[in-house]
Amino acid sequence: IMANAYGGKTTKARQGWGIGAQSYHSNCQSALTGNVYVFHQDQVSQVPPSADVVGGSDHCPNGVLRYRFPALSVQYHPEFSNAYVAALNLKHGGAIIPSKVAKQAAESLENLSVDPRPMAETVKNFFMEKVNP
Repeated sequence: IMANAYGGKTTKARQGWGIGAQSYHSNCQSALTGNVYVFHQDQVSQVPPSADVVGGSDHCPNGVLRYRFPALSVQYHPEFSNAYVAALNLKHGGAIIPSKVAKQAAESLENLSVDPRPMAETVKNFFMEKVNP
């Protein structure tokens, strides 16, 4: 949504759905590197002129954008839990999500541990800096 709003473009990923847990990397903050929850088939295909790519994954190379104003956007879902992604996968697997993708997603949720605390700390610090400059 942010990429589109600021002049970028999102399209359906040619590699299809990204669902489950994936490893993300970042070249700017360690809190943006690690395993995260994903559930999407759209992603940023054209980066907005006001943003730089600072992270992503093999599946989603433009997955973390830093804007030239105080903002950061991520393709993944730091607000999701393992149980929530598993429930979405169970509900939509074999229907709108191909069965093979749903199976891989379920396996990733079992095999990759996600710790949401580093991202939560990053967000907290971002807002604290804006409130108490």
